[in-house]
Amino acid sequence: MHGCLEELRDLLGKLGYETADNLSVTPPKGRKAVFVGDLVDRGRTRRACCAW
Repeated sequence: MHGCLEELRDLLGKLGYETADNLSVTPPKGRKAVFVGDLVDRGRTRRACCAW
């Protein structure tokens, strides 16, 4: 993710997740997003990633 919130939301949308303007995410049935590694250590929207 590296602080790239819009790119993450686009990718989740392609994978069937529903994202809302309030930054909530609804997974498709039977799926769960799991992140390992750096979420916000760099990137132009790293503060928004922290809020998410």
